[in-house]
Amino acid sequence: IYSYMLILLAIMIYIGIEKDFKYSYKELFIIALTMSLIMLYRYNGIIVVACSIITFLIIFIKHKYGAKKILISLTMFIVTFGVLKIPEKILCHPVSGSASYDVIFFTFAPLVINDKIDNEQDLALINEIYQIDKLKEEYDEYLINPMGTSKYYNQEVYAQHYSDILKMLIKYSIKHPLTIIRHYLKSDNLLIGPTLRKDGAYIYVHQFTNWEPGYYNFDGLVQTKFKLAYKCYLKIINLGAKSKIVELYHMPANIMYISIILMLIYCKRIKNKKYLLLLLPMLFNTLSLAAVNLAQDLRYVYINYLTLFLIILPLIIFKREKELNIEIEKNKKKKEAKTIIIVPAYNEELNIEKTIKDITTNTNYDYIVINDCSKDNTLEVCKKNKFNVISLPVNYGLTSGIQVGMKYAYNNSYDIVIQFDGDGQHQAKYLKDLVYEIEQNNVNIAIGSRFVNKKKPHSLRMLGSNLIAICIKIITGKTIKDTTSGMRAYDRQAINEFVKDKSLTPEPDTLVYMLKKGYVIKEVQVEMRDREFGESYLKPLKSIEYMFNMIFSILFIRSTTKGKKEEIK
Repeated sequence: IYSYMLILLAIMIYIGIEKDFKYSYKELFIIALTMSLIMLYRYNGIIVVACSIITFLIIFIKHKYGAKKILISLTMFIVTFGVLKIPEKILCHPVSGSASYDVIFFTFAPLVINDKIDNEQDLALINEIYQIDKLKEEYDEYLINPMGTSKYYNQEVYAQHYSDILKMLIKYSIKHPLTIIRHYLKSDNLLIGPTLRKDGAYIYVHQFTNWEPGYYNFDGLVQTKFKLAYKCYLKIINLGAKSKIVELYHMPANIMYISIILMLIYCKRIKNKKYLLLLLPMLFNTLSLAAVNLAQDLRYVYINYLTLFLIILPLIIFKREKELNIEIEKNKKKKEAKTIIIVPAYNEELNIEKTIKDITTNTNYDYIVINDCSKDNTLEVCKKNKFNVISLPVNYGLTSGIQVGMKYAYNNSYDIVIQFDGDGQHQAKYLKDLVYEIEQNNVNIAIGSRFVNKKKPHSLRMLGSNLIAICIKIITGKTIKDTTSGMRAYDRQAINEFVKDKSLTPEPDTLVYMLKKGYVIKEVQVEMRDREFGESYLKPLKSIEYMFNMIFSILFIRSTTKGKKEEIK
């Protein structure tokens, strides 16, 4: 399970690479949960998690995550780990002794075997813990198990003098470093791979050639319907165990090296070094195990095999398909309309940063903020964040702001303009739906509507909206359900109308003008948020005045519109 948590961490890194590390909070929670489980399943998991946290912090800082999001991510991990730790604290009780005790003594043993201990008192203590003559007889430089299970190994005495043995290990390791290095090269040979045991690679303490029916105490199972199948299985396993290739395959270090080499080749071919990050969980685990030298048990390094077979080989095998998909996407992008989002802003210092981040996170369209000479710090916020902004010298109003944006889009050859409020009520994730209608369905204007398949609430404001909708229906014969929506997308022809006719506004009466000239308008269902900060310019009295102005314009001015839409190549 620990290994599968590591591979899940690698998968989350892969998802991050594909999304340029723009993780959602849900994905950040999965990462936090995964690291919590890694830390809880095995004692060396703390090293893996520490390295992973440092890695993710570097990624977050490099990709300009805000301090708030980084803090939330860390809090998720701490809280998740704490919650998962509760059952252990309630249900589990500490036991005497530790696997780390055995590891320390196993590391200390080669100093004894090679007669590097020159103090009589030290030798006497060692002999009390483990008879030195028996230690020399039973010590296996590749395996910890013969020592750990020996009847001559007095673990009670060792537990009493553990700190003394630890001090002795440090003292004699400094005096004889080569002895310790040689010990690690052999005891960790499956992990780091410089040597190979002469009588075959080991998986824990069992060789394949010793596997026989009943080995795992399922004689009854073997004697029934699975008997023949199990014997065939053993035959294949034992034949394979005689092969040097199989021995090399069961050296996890070799799998690790193959993984690194293949990933380097893959990254070079696709020219993206970020995919090397997929190796990190495997490498962090190897680093965490290097000190405890128990690599003979393959379950500790099962992640090496998972990394190779579940991530690296599939990436390489499906590389051509990925390349084709990339080529298709490139061709699509060539055909995609050049799109810009106009964000009119007046006194939106508390909303504009969130609005632009929503746009840049959820779309790949260009944008321009039209600052209508705000009295607050809207312009300063834009400059601080290096937003694309045009700042008007005086407060001209929403209509002039939109016209400036349309002129900018026209002069820079944009095919589609999207009007998007700067107050944080609009959601950028819906903009692709508006663009789709223009690109695929020959629509001239797409409106982000709250009421395509939802009913309007009962309020004075909605009463005004209904009256305007009725007037539009009377004059044009067309139904517009969300007449006051400020989320609209315009094609090149509609942009041209705004540039030619300065009387056009981002208001409902312009929709009548467009419909009368033959433009196709379609509404797309969207959801809108409530305003968090600031106030709408449409106060109650202002709203009433606005409604009467719109109705008058629709019935007596725009109703007289003549002509046809101008075709633009």
